[in-house]
Amino acid sequence: MLHPERFFHNLLSFSDAAPDVPGWPRGPTGRGIKDYFSLDFPARAAGQAEQVRPCAENPFCLGVFTDNELGWGPSAIQVGSHVDAYMTLPAGAPGKLALQEFFESRYGGDIAAFNAAWDQQLASFDALQAMQGLGSDPLCEPAVRTADRRAFVASVAGRYYQVVHDALRAAAPEVLILSSRFISIATAPEVLAAAAPYVDVIAVNNYQFDASALSLFRQGGGRLFGYLFLDDAFADLQTVHDVTGRPVMITEYSFRTPTEGAPTLFPPFFPTFETQAERADAYERYMDELLARPFMIGAHWFQYYDQPATGRSDGENSRFGVVTVDDEPDPELTERMTEVNAAILSSRQATLGAGERIPAGTGHNTGTARAALPRVEGAHSGAPLRRPTVLEGWSIAPSRLPLQATQRGVLGERIFSVAAPQSSRTGFYVYILPGQNLAAAVSGGPLVLEAGQTDANGVAPIRLRDDALIGLRVATGDIACLKLAAAGSSGSIACEGGEGHGVRVTRAAGPFAPPSMVEPFLGTDSGPGAATLLVPLRWVQLPVGASFEDCLTTDQYGPEELAAFSTGEVTTVKGDTQLVLRGENFVRGPGGVNWRQEDGPGMFVLGLPTFDSRVPHGDLAAALQFADAALQCE
Repeated sequence: MLHPERFFHNLLSFSDAAPDVPGWPRGPTGRGIKDYFSLDFPARAAGQAEQVRPCAENPFCLGVFTDNELGWGPSAIQVGSHVDAYMTLPAGAPGKLALQEFFESRYGGDIAAFNAAWDQQLASFDALQAMQGLGSDPLCEPAVRTADRRAFVASVAGRYYQVVHDALRAAAPEVLILSSRFISIATAPEVLAAAAPYVDVIAVNNYQFDASALSLFRQGGGRLFGYLFLDDAFADLQTVHDVTGRPVMITEYSFRTPTEGAPTLFPPFFPTFETQAERADAYERYMDELLARPFMIGAHWFQYYDQPATGRSDGENSRFGVVTVDDEPDPELTERMTEVNAAILSSRQATLGAGERIPAGTGHNTGTARAALPRVEGAHSGAPLRRPTVLEGWSIAPSRLPLQATQRGVLGERIFSVAAPQSSRTGFYVYILPGQNLAAAVSGGPLVLEAGQTDANGVAPIRLRDDALIGLRVATGDIACLKLAAAGSSGSIACEGGEGHGVRVTRAAGPFAPPSMVEPFLGTDSGPGAATLLVPLRWVQLPVGASFEDCLTTDQYGPEELAAFSTGEVTTVKGDTQLVLRGENFVRGPGGVNWRQEDGPGMFVLGLPTFDSRVPHGDLAAALQFADAALQCE
């Protein structure tokens, strides 16, 4: 007799066996950075491993997850990098000694080479112990330093996974190690490679995030550390398998519908379907993607119950469940799940092909679920383990191509990256201090722009391909969060000139004035390469102390308004205050307008009239300036 409800796994927390780096800030999910080189970590991990014995004694227990969503680099769940955190450890601390040993090995004991790479003047590597930092900004540093950071976090991950592996194998040699449930948006290939020798399965929490969230995740850690899954929820599954050689399991994914009684859903960045039937369709599409990949061995839906409209302990209030808060099943979803799961064996057989058969006795019929998975040599069989290697120079290319880029006369795609404020090209300006850039930092984007076919006058339509989210911190500490919607976006670029791209944005005086009035395409000729993009926009100003990640989670966004991003002259009027700021055209080059030259000329200005009680009379004519240029750090 089968008891499928009795097949289960254990979720442990081996990271709790390692001490935090003292004083290092915690990420939005409450995690700090751990010193896994602590001399106490192996013994404490062995104590944690004792929890696995019930699984070892139960034939219906599949295996254990060692942790959930650990931070392996700067991301939405971790602040900063392990190099910077470990540098703050006291002299002689195990993690700091490990960092010193890493640098010595990586530079072949050549302190001069290290000094040249990190702009230091150390007499020996021992001098690192007296330092509290390397004085390098990850967003602006040379590529050699970023490569060092990525290699070191792989070394840290290798230490964690080896210690955990050894503890589990000592306590329960036959229990499968299902890895630490990577969060997809912070998964680097180097860390996967470091984990591979010590796990039987790679587990990934892999939600389909909306485009605005992905645009923010791509920045910072996503860009610097080469995180996977930042363009597509499925394309990089093959990469995970190729890097590790392990089967892959999805351990969290879900789709939701609106929650009755909750006008705003938290977190805000998951796609929401209006009907249960649409949600069931999304579930089936997701499963079809997994079943088409023979290395995928399972998928866990999050979660069984809907979350309450008032929010659970962390504020989440979404209808993710298979059943309601009153324990009533959702018929559309449960029926679809029943159909899909009933067909999984035949679907998988079709994926494997006629030449390969699923062995008889696999899975439930064996009497032990563990036999259903392939044995992993090295990590599971007791054979000698090899140390993980770092994938030098690893990079992930975008999976999508410019729309219709090969058609004659079609300009195609422009990846408009937002330059750092330090370049003096991205900025925040107000009428009180004309010419004074008040921007301190920027995160989010890029704006993926698509331009169509030019007409007889050299004018081409443009639009925003994907939703985008941009956060800009000003000198006072506030953050302006901008959500740009691709749907409804439109505009044009005048390759030969002859079209006006001036903009006037006007809003009445006072804190409760109606929405701004936007007048685009003013004037007669803003020059070759002038462009204007009209975008549905929602924005919010977050107070001092907020982080860029708060742009993802806040429910304080204002109503949607039409905004004009222009390379021409933008006049912003709020009450009796006025500010004029000019952008920069996508200028002509030897082959015409440099539309597809990423990080080339081009600067948009967005007029943003607002009310701020900290300025006289409160009315504030302000504008944001966004340049498309490579990072320039001065």
